[in-house]
Amino acid sequence: TKVGDKYFSGPAITMENTRVVSQSLQHYLELARGDLFKVLHNILLNGETRELALNYMAALVNYNVKKAQMQTDDKLVSTDGLMLNFLWVLQQLSMKIKLETVDPYYIFHPRCRLVVSLEETRLKATMEELKSWMNELHEDPSKFSEPKFPTECFFLTLHTHHLSILPCCRRYIRRLRAIRELNRTVEELKNSEGQWKDSPLASRHREMLKRCKTQLKKLVRAKACADVGLLDENLLRRCLQFYSTVIKLILRMVDPAYPNITLPLNPEIPRSFAALPEFYVEDVAEFLLFVVQYSPQVLYEPCVQDVVTFLVVFICSQHYIRNPYLIAKLVEVLFVTNPAVQPRTQRFSEMMENHPLSIKHLVPALMKFYT
Repeated sequence: TKVGDKYFSGPAITMENTRVVSQSLQHYLELARGDLFKVLHNILLNGETRELALNYMAALVNYNVKKAQMQTDDKLVSTDGLMLNFLWVLQQLSMKIKLETVDPYYIFHPRCRLVVSLEETRLKATMEELKSWMNELHEDPSKFSEPKFPTECFFLTLHTHHLSILPCCRRYIRRLRAIRELNRTVEELKNSEGQWKDSPLASRHREMLKRCKTQLKKLVRAKACADVGLLDENLLRRCLQFYSTVIKLILRMVDPAYPNITLPLNPEIPRSFAALPEFYVEDVAEFLLFVVQYSPQVLYEPCVQDVVTFLVVFICSQHYIRNPYLIAKLVEVLFVTNPAVQPRTQRFSEMMENHPLSIKHLVPALMKFYT
């Protein structure tokens, strides 16, 4: 709130003056987060404190699981600011992780620090299938390798994206909707003033107009602050890069021959893939939908090639995902990146259409989806 009052409470918040302020605030944020990273990195480098630091990081994720819900009591979870700072630090920590060193079975490991509830919806497995497979796995502890730092760090970062950037995106969209509705109400009240100014309801209408204007001012200021913290291209690019690593891990699970994937995929769905939490795929789609709408220039990253492969593979393998709404979300990404809808994603759209797997499989898959 203090930041909003100090930087965005001038007479008029214009696009131009907010952009200048945004850039300097983003610069300060980078510096502060850089210091946070150094602190945590040093604690992790020290053998005596590493274990406690990892416990602290996991606790931060586990205590904030409710942030992913549609309705959250903000008093019971950490703030968006804390979660975004934590995400930034984790992104730096996981930047150099090689995918070969990540154990995809970590969230099923008896010593996994992250609490993944059995109630959490899975990509394909039902609760019974999940329980019986987990029992099978845990009967033979030799199947599991000792969790190493790269694996722990990778999954901590993945779960933190789920609890930081995505709730922020949802809140941002809700706030824009509220601003639009308030603007409409203010306009309607002003335009109809001639009808009510001499009526008995005049004082009530005036009070309402005043209240709406105050609320609108607050929301516009909050939006300006959110633009600084959320529409930070560096942050969004790093999210996209991290999601491309998640995508590689998932694609490798469904076809070990990745990057030389062939369609159709093996009719026998790997159980390790089927048991993954649904949000591993859903978050990627939701993040892409947000970026296409509010920061499409982020999509010009080299890692986008993996994103395209991921969309094509799962839209063309609908039997791999139990939830039809999730497939619909992937198709929606295809729709919003169409240049007729978002002209700035033309290259992304061309990559989708010219992808070697699309040429043969995409049209039949879309026909099947729509029918």
